[in-house]
Amino acid sequence: MEQAYEIMKYQAFANDFVERYIDRCDQEIGRCNLPVDTLENETELLETAYKLYQELQDCNCTFNDTLNTIFDKIELMVQQNAIALQAA
Repeated sequence: MEQAYEIMKYQAFANDFVERYIDRCDQEIGRCNLPVDTLENETELLETAYKLYQELQDCNCTFNDTLNTIFDKIELMVQQNAIALQAA
C-alpha cells in the first residue's frame, strides 16, 4: 500500500512539475532551457526533480515556491550538463 502511495505521489508531483514549468516558460521566468514538448518523458530529470523536492519540502514554504527553487536548480544542472536530456 505504501509503495502505491509513493507512486501516486511521484506522478502527482511530475504532473504539477510539467504544468508549472510550461507556465513559467510562457511567462519567460528562468532559463527556460528544458524541453517543454517532451518534459513528461524526461525520466532522469523528473526523478532528480522529485528527489530535490523530497529534500526541500518544508511546511513553512509554499509548494509553488519550492517548485520554483527546484526549477532553478534543474535548469542550472541542465545548463551545466549535469543532467542529460533524452530529447537532446
